[in-house]
Amino acid sequence: MDMSRYEYRKLVDDVADAVVAKLAKLHELANDKPQYVTLKEAATIVRRSVAWMRLHKNEFPHKKLGDGAKQGQLLFLEDALYKYLQ
Repeated sequence: MDMSRYEYRKLVDDVADAVVAKLAKLHELANDKPQYVTLKEAATIVRRSVAWMRLHKNEFPHKKLGDGAKQGQLLFLEDALYKYLQ
């Protein structure tokens, strides 16, 4: 089956449009995921010290990475920090 130059170009354009649409959808979904920031970044956002953030961590949605003897890294939900400022 031979395609004309026009048909080939149309096929390439259609495939490119489909790929771009799919990538845009994936990017949109990725942006819907909650964004977490480090302890230091969280302290900067709420204009408090790192020590204050550590003492008041339970006032903010957060998660702790790591177990065992190490304290683990604290990550705070960025949107909640900005709501705190309002």
